[in-house]
Amino acid sequence: MQKEIRQCQNCKKDFTIETDDFSFYEKMKVFTPSLCFECGMSRLTSLRNERIIYWNKCKKCENKTMSLYHPDSGYIVYCHACWWKDEWDGLSYGFDYDDSKSLIEQINNLQKNVPRESVIVLNSTNCNYGNNIRDSKDCYFCFLIAGSEHILYSMWMVNSKDCMEDHKVIDSELVIHSVDVANSYKSAYLHDSSDCSFCYFSYDLKGCNNCLLCSNLRNKSYCFKNKQLTKEEYQKEYEKFIDGSFETFNKTIEEYKNIQKKAIHRFSFTLKTTESIGNYLQNCNKSHWCFDGVNSQQVRNVASILYSKDSCFSYSVGTQPTENIFGGCVIKGGAVIKNSFNIFNSSYCSWCDSLVSCNNCIGCVGLKKKEYCILNKQYTKDDYNKIYKKIEEKGELSNFIEPLFSTFSYNETVAQDYYPLRKEEALQQKYKWQDDIPMTTGQETLKIKDLPDNIKDTNDDILDQILSCINCQRNYRIVPDEFSYLKDFNLPIPRECPQCRMSTRREMRLPFKLWHRSCMKEGCNNEFETSYAPERPEIVYCERCYQQEVY
Repeated sequence: MQKEIRQCQNCKKDFTIETDDFSFYEKMKVFTPSLCFECGMSRLTSLRNERIIYWNKCKKCENKTMSLYHPDSGYIVYCHACWWKDEWDGLSYGFDYDDSKSLIEQINNLQKNVPRESVIVLNSTNCNYGNNIRDSKDCYFCFLIAGSEHILYSMWMVNSKDCMEDHKVIDSELVIHSVDVANSYKSAYLHDSSDCSFCYFSYDLKGCNNCLLCSNLRNKSYCFKNKQLTKEEYQKEYEKFIDGSFETFNKTIEEYKNIQKKAIHRFSFTLKTTESIGNYLQNCNKSHWCFDGVNSQQVRNVASILYSKDSCFSYSVGTQPTENIFGGCVIKGGAVIKNSFNIFNSSYCSWCDSLVSCNNCIGCVGLKKKEYCILNKQYTKDDYNKIYKKIEEKGELSNFIEPLFSTFSYNETVAQDYYPLRKEEALQQKYKWQDDIPMTTGQETLKIKDLPDNIKDTNDDILDQILSCINCQRNYRIVPDEFSYLKDFNLPIPRECPQCRMSTRREMRLPFKLWHRSCMKEGCNNEFETSYAPERPEIVYCERCYQQEVY
C-alpha cells in the first residue's frame, strides 16, 4: 500500500502512515492505528508509573512497603520479596474466557485480583525509596537506575557513582544537577556533555576540564564564557560565580540559560545512526519517529527503546533483545508481543500484564514460566488455539491499547510528564485520575526567607528543619548526603523540593516530537526534522553546519 494521511481520532490532527507501517501491521495482525504518534504514545506512557510512590502494606507478609499503588487503588500489592516467591501461583486466579464480555473487562477483573509487585528493585541494597532500580547500592529517591552507587534524587543513571540531582547520566562520578552527561567527573550543571572534568554551568562540551559558563567547546581547559584564561584568571572568575551564595547562584543560573540560548544546537542528537528520523539516537538504523533509541533497527513510532528490531508504537523496550513488538510498554526481552505491559523474556503474548518467562499467553496477569494460558487459565496447545481463534475473530486482539488497560491513574504516570492533561480531559478520554498524590504541606519549621544566603553560613541544624517548596509548597528536608555535596560543590540550599527539581531537569530534555525546519545558518538551505519547536529561542543548525561551526 502507498502511504496515507489520516486524521487522529483523538486530537483530529493529520498524521502519516508510511508504506512499511502497513506491512508491519499486516504481519502483526493488528488494525492500523487511528491515533497520531503523540496520542498513541500518551496511551502507552499512561501504563507506567515511574516515580509516584505511596506507603502501602504487603498483602502477603503484612509488612509496610513502598508501593506504586495507592492504598485505596483496589489492587492487591505484594512487596518485592513476596511477589517473587514461589509460594503463590498466578494460575490459581484464572477463569474461563466468556465471549459475552469484552476481553478488556475480563482482564481488568484479573488485574484487581492477581497480586502486583509493589516497586521494582532488583539485586540492589539500601535502595528503599525508589523504583526501577537494579544492580545498585545506596540510592535514595531515585528512579531508573542501573549499576550505580550512592545516588540521590536522580533519574536514568547507568554505571555512575556519588552523583546527585541528575537526569540521564552515564559512566560518571561526582556529577550533580546535570542532564544527558557521559564519562564525566566532578562537575555540576552540565547539559549534553561528555568526557569532562571540573566543568560547571555549561552546554555541549566534549573532552573539556575546568570550564565555566561555556558552550560548544572541544578539548579545552580553563575557559570562562568561551574565552581562554590562565589557570589563575580562571580561578578568580570561578570564585566570583560559585561562592556559595543563593543570590550569586540565581545570577549564574540566568547566565547559564542565556548561554544555552545563544549556543549552536545540533538539529538532532545522533551517533552512528543511519537512515533514521528522531532524536537521542545511538547505533540505530532505519528508525523513524524514534526517541531515546539505542542499538535498534527498523523501529517506528517508539521512545526509550534499545536492542530492538522491527517494532512499532512502543515505549520503554529493552535491556534484553526484542523483536516484533506492537503496543508494548516496559518489554524486557521477547518477540511477537502485542498491547502488553511489564513483560520479561516472553514471546507470543497479547494483552498481558506482568509476565516473567512466558510464551503463548492472552490476557494474562502475574504469571511466571507458563505457556498456552488465557486469562490465567492453563490449556493444552490445541484448546488454546481454538479459543485464540474465537477471540481473534472478534477483533479484540487487533485493537490498539486502551486506557482501561492501565492500572494507574493518568497523573501518576509518565504520560502526565510528556503529555499533560487536566483532570476533566483525562476523565473524558477514559483515563483514571488520582486526587490524593502524596504531598505534605504546612508542616515547615523554617521559612525559606529565613534560610542563610550562603552555604558557608549554614550549619548542621538545617538537617532538623522542614522546608516548603517555593513552587508547589510541598514540604521537604535536606538529607545529610545532600548537605555534604552542597558544601563540597559550594552551592546553596535549594529552595525547591526534590520533585520540582526533578521535573525541571526532565523539561531540559527535548520532547518526543518533531517539527520540519530549515537550518538557521545564513546561506544554508538544508531542511530537517527536529525536536526543537519553531518558537523556541535556540539557534538550530543542520549536521554539516554544526560540525563546521563547532569542530
